[in-house]
Amino acid sequence: MVEDHKDSCLWISAVLRQSGYIPVEAGDGALAVRLARSEKPDLILLDMHLPCGGGEFVLETIRKHEACAKIPVIIMSGDATLDEAALAERGAVAVFRKPVDVHAFLRAVKEWAGKEVPELIPA
Repeated sequence: MVEDHKDSCLWISAVLRQSGYIPVEAGDGALAVRLARSEKPDLILLDMHLPCGGGEFVLETIRKHEACAKIPVIIMSGDATLDEAALAERGAVAVFRKPVDVHAFLRAVKEWAGKEVPELIPA
């Protein structure tokens, strides 16, 4: 989970843990990339506005790394101007606007955790 706002991070972590998931947290883009490479998570939950490399940097960088290229990414952002189609082309499997609908969010997590993104359009 990549989120720089502590309140959001605590809430999302609690929701995930109550649902049986074990979140690994990163508060900035650079740490997110390092953790994705070392931990190879089943799913990445990604905020778009982050210090040390924003969400687009994280998404682009992990897609270039062979071991991380097919990890599904769910975007969570308060940014109403996000281009969902462009994010989907880069491998985002879902986009949620904050505040997140917890039931829809957990359905997406359950659907994508442990799956691979089937086919990405090359950057």
